[in-house]
Amino acid sequence: MKILLILFGLLALIILFLLFVKLNFYFEGYYNNNESKNFTLRFYVFTKKLGFNIKFKETKKEKEKKEIEKKEGKDSFIDKAKRFKNNIGIFKNTFSASKGHIKKSVIVKNINLNIDFGLGDAAATGISTGVLWGVIYSAFSLICHLFTVENHMFAVDPQFNKKITKINADGIIYTRLVNLIITAVVILTNYSKAKKLIEGYKPEIADDKNINYN
Repeated sequence: MKILLILFGLLALIILFLLFVKLNFYFEGYYNNNESKNFTLRFYVFTKKLGFNIKFKETKKEKEKKEIEKKEGKDSFIDKAKRFKNNIGIFKNTFSASKGHIKKSVIVKNINLNIDFGLGDAAATGISTGVLWGVIYSAFSLICHLFTVENHMFAVDPQFNKKITKINADGIIYTRLVNLIITAVVILTNYSKAKKLIEGYKPEIADDKNINYN
């Protein structure tokens, strides 16, 4: 009985330690459109083996919306970029009320992003790479809006004769686990509010019909 109480006490101390002591939380993200349609994000503290994965999958409603946009000719890279940048603005407004606590409690020590990008056409890839940089920094502005970011490094490698979107991301978040949990709850709660506004947005079709941006 005493041994069980000691073990229970040690377990409680470990849980309290993990909840309230500031730690480095590592994350890695990966996506390759030629392998999967899902973006995978892995979080871990001490070793990758003890981490867990989060897969961002398209919902049935999102897939149906994409099919409609494709039929209407609104699924070009430029249209997708317009939607994404608009969504960033919606998220900024939605998260404004709760950003104060998150920004003080969560520090992103560094974030690295490497993208291999190609649309199978040199001209389209060249034009869209510039648009992609705009999308990246729009997303980064949202991250800076929510968190304290110390360092970052972004790289885009255009593949002019390939059709590929390959993303590798990694970084370190310095915070307490309890703050990370609170942040996740706040983000998920606000995401559901923002999603309703996002679903109602319809971008203008790209002006240039002669270039295939898909």
